[in-house]
Amino acid sequence: MNICSDLLSEDFKIVDFSFALPYTYVLIEGERGRSLGVAMSLVEDVVDYDVSFKDVSLHEFLKGLKSFNMIERCLGFATLNAISQYHMREIENFDVFEEMVAEGVERVAVVGNIKPLVAKLRKNFDVVVFERNPKLRCQALSDCFEYELLPSFDAVFVSGTALVNGTLELVVERARNAKFKVLIGPTAQIHPKLIRGLTHLASMKVVDVDRALMGLKLGSWRIFESACEKYTIRVK
Repeated sequence: MNICSDLLSEDFKIVDFSFALPYTYVLIEGERGRSLGVAMSLVEDVVDYDVSFKDVSLHEFLKGLKSFNMIERCLGFATLNAISQYHMREIENFDVFEEMVAEGVERVAVVGNIKPLVAKLRKNFDVVVFERNPKLRCQALSDCFEYELLPSFDAVFVSGTALVNGTLELVVERARNAKFKVLIGPTAQIHPKLIRGLTHLASMKVVDVDRALMGLKLGSWRIFESACEKYTIRVK
């Protein structure tokens, strides 16, 4: 993934980081303050607990974006999300659900079994869920069926973890007939300049860094969520 030079225009310092549950996080600091980025820790895909980073630096952590070591990838995308959130100061919110109703959307695919999202969508749409992790596959299809089925949906919501596991481009290509392609979840904090093929990004802006860090260190989703503001933006 190529990072726009203007996103790296400052000399960012990594203040704190951890490969943790449920989220890997990286806290950076620049001229305008601190920024916290997260990425879902895909522990089921960790096969090697060694890492090749030579030091704790932005340059080293960003190498993880191209690594096939899952710990390095999680830290890489958490770093990229921290940089993205640093630059996303003013966010214009959109209601993608209202837009979908207005456009006559009927069939919706959710890639990644995000249960609260699925429950909300099922109030208005015919929903099919795909999930890679067998432990999370309750009332969901295996992701092996995405290739065959995704072209038939009007809208597709994709978990931000697709960035980390390298499947986002494949999903977007197969969902080419969908009017709405939404990357969603805390891992979807990425800057819209770095994304192609999507219509919306739905994620979380950390507004209380210290409280968010406490939640992440304790492995508490509820504490972390209470320190954030949800947003949905259009990708131009």
